[in-house]
Amino acid sequence: MRILSEYPLKFGLEYNKKLNLIFSNKKSDYSFLKSLLFGLAMLLSLSSCEQKNIDTEIERLKTLEIELNKSISEKNTERAKLICIQMKWEYVSTTVGADVKCKKLAEIWDDKRRNYLKIMGIDPVAILGEKPKPKPKPKNFEERFFDNE
Repeated sequence: MRILSEYPLKFGLEYNKKLNLIFSNKKSDYSFLKSLLFGLAMLLSLSSCEQKNIDTEIERLKTLEIELNKSISEKNTERAKLICIQMKWEYVSTTVGADVKCKKLAEIWDDKRRNYLKIMGIDPVAILGEKPKPKPKPKNFEERFFDNE
């Protein structure tokens, strides 16, 4: 489960107060500009938090991978199986750009844990189940409506 920090909200509110002070002395209305800048500040702060959370998830998985290698070298297969199960990508992104990155990383880590099980001589399907199939690409307009001819 993802925990949101208070930093993006505090940063955005403080930035909005500073903008109000800057533009309060002007005679014309800059409300659109202020809201646009506020939105950009929030977007930038959220994207930096998103990358920080992705990096944290990668570090968690790398730590598990080190433990897995140690268990394999000690021939402790039961512990290695448990670690392979834990090596699943768990972070769910909140922005579109990070969502694509997270899906790719989830696929990479799933392949890694399946390969580790194969190295140990264990069927990955027995432990992890079938590998998820990619969703088919949506058909374009012509394929949808003129395919039945």
